[in-house]
Amino acid sequence: MGVPYLEIALYRWLFAGLFAALALAYWYAYRDPVGNRVVLYVAIVDLLGEIISIVMYLVSTSLRVPILWIGVVVLTGFAAVLIYYARALAQAGVD
Repeated sequence: MGVPYLEIALYRWLFAGLFAALALAYWYAYRDPVGNRVVLYVAIVDLLGEIISIVMYLVSTSLRVPILWIGVVVLTGFAAVLIYYARALAQAGVD
């Protein structure tokens, strides 16, 4: 296809490291959501980035994959729940 392949696997290791760090952070936020509220905000930004990426892909390509729209709906619902939870924590004044 003419797409160059990077022989260095650094990008894969960086992605794996980021994935592992986020998984660990989400686990701590699950165990203590009040004390790890910053992780909740990171999760919201992460979900919004995923939603934007998927929608940009679907809009910019001629390939139509209906299952991706289902993923957008599910991710949007999950992001809405997290935003609602973050607002509830902020309004309760929980520090």
